[in-house]
Amino acid sequence: MKRGHLREDVEAFLAVGLGEAELQAYEVLLDRPSSTVGDVAAAIGATPRRVQRLLADLELKGLATRLPERNARYLPTPPDIAVEALIARRQEELQRARAAAVRLREKTLAAKEPRPNERVVELVTGRDAQARVFEQIQHGAKQEVLSIERPPYVVGAHTGNAAQDDAMVRGVIYRNILEADALEIPGKAEHVRHMMAAGEQTRVLSGLPLKLVMVDRRIAIIPLDIARASESALLLRPSSLLDALCELFESLWQRATPLGFGAEAGAPKPAQASEDVARLLPLLAAGIKDKVIAHQLGISARTLDRRLVELGRSLGARTRFQAGWLAALRAVGKL
Repeated sequence: MKRGHLREDVEAFLAVGLGEAELQAYEVLLDRPSSTVGDVAAAIGATPRRVQRLLADLELKGLATRLPERNARYLPTPPDIAVEALIARRQEELQRARAAAVRLREKTLAAKEPRPNERVVELVTGRDAQARVFEQIQHGAKQEVLSIERPPYVVGAHTGNAAQDDAMVRGVIYRNILEADALEIPGKAEHVRHMMAAGEQTRVLSGLPLKLVMVDRRIAIIPLDIARASESALLLRPSSLLDALCELFESLWQRATPLGFGAEAGAPKPAQASEDVARLLPLLAAGIKDKVIAHQLGISARTLDRRLVELGRSLGARTRFQAGWLAALRAVGKL
């Protein structure tokens, strides 16, 4: 194996407990089997004492074997065998850590004279702490993440969410209820469009009473004061309060309007209506203001007015309300 090949993956080896200096020594052994301490020291530019410790660590980790000679020589373990052993050992350590966390949690709950609020509710203060908890609970998501989203924002109205991207790759379902007014924030509609294309289910509702993120119906974070959302939030664990929030979310989800940015969203297309007019329906149904709709369609306010007229004509409606009513009837097959 050529020098430098392993060094390209230093970070990967660090993840399984192999330090950079150990990796250098191991690479020397791969290039020159049966090397002595002096050989390795000369190759990596370290003292013999330092190399002696490195080679001893490699032995303990199963990456090298010391030959029983007076002037000790070392043979490397083949990389595929050695690395698989390191990975297996690290997986065992992670399993033990997970079990230890469960035991620690059980020990905390079983402590003498526990105060009930400490079991159910924790206070998270500060913007950074909230952002960290928000990220961590998503990393632990297994099934679904439910959210009620409205301004003001703690981490930005259209900030990327790497934890959500990773969770959706794992198959976690994201359902989000969005305050309609949030779509008026510059760049927010484009961000929502991007997240929906990635798989997020989004509905829109006006007058949302709170902000909420809930993971697997077992843990949730909710700001204490919406107006000062970045100051403090409550972290909730399984309880009747969390159950009530689950019911509240589902009730709001049923009332909210599915958001769509085009005809592909599944909106009913009126007979003989143009594709542009058909794109209006999901946006109008979401209760979005005309200014935002015009921006999303890339048209002027005057052009939007003309298309609203065309929509009413295609439905046989005289007023905007009547047009919405007739479109709804078409959607449920009553017309």
